[in-house]
Amino acid sequence: MKKWQLDRNAYYWAIKFLPTYIEELKKKIENSDDYIVKIRLNTKLDDAERDLTEISKMYEKLIDG
Repeated sequence: MKKWQLDRNAYYWAIKFLPTYIEELKKKIENSDDYIVKIRLNTKLDDAERDLTEISKMYEKLIDG
């Protein structure tokens, strides 16, 4: 497999799995009673949402050509 094919596949799977991960983090934050845990999970959530935005942009560039 060529590098561009690997990149396209990696971005595709990231786009497929990151939204589920983001939803799971939101549920964990909602169900958590520990303030420190909520802070850590919110940090992970912010990072995951930022990553999804950037990955989505790159994936669009890859599939558009």
